[in-house]
Amino acid sequence: MSTVMKISYDPPKGKPLGVTGWFRFGAWVLRPLLNLLGKRNWIGAENLPKTGAAIAVCNHISHIDPLVFTHFLYNNGRAVRYLGKASVFKVPIVGRVLLGAGQIPVERETANASDSLQHAIAFLKAGHLLGVYPEGTLTRDENYWPM
Repeated sequence: MSTVMKISYDPPKGKPLGVTGWFRFGAWVLRPLLNLLGKRNWIGAENLPKTGAAIAVCNHISHIDPLVFTHFLYNNGRAVRYLGKASVFKVPIVGRVLLGAGQIPVERETANASDSLQHAIAFLKAGHLLGVYPEGTLTRDENYWPM
């Protein structure tokens, strides 16, 4: 069974492209918490395109990576859409928020696996920023090599 999601193409005024109500709510809740938990020293923001379609790639070494990377991107004017394993979207409340924020579930090893690629292509064609963790799961190697 594939997950159905609505694709939003129009950004709210004054917000990065792709910000939905759920995305905005998540930012409102999580940004102050992330600001309290750690010192920010963003490096490489000058390499991030300010507008237009792009793919942001990052190593996945902890469960908090998507939150921290999203914080970095959002603070630099970009809202990101991640490809994420579908099991995370099945967690009560978390899944509803992720779908509402426009994140893309990936149904691995199923007949519906290519649906996520079609959603990713649609988001890129609409000028969104797509986030990808190429390992597809957490990296446990001490040198950060994919598993």
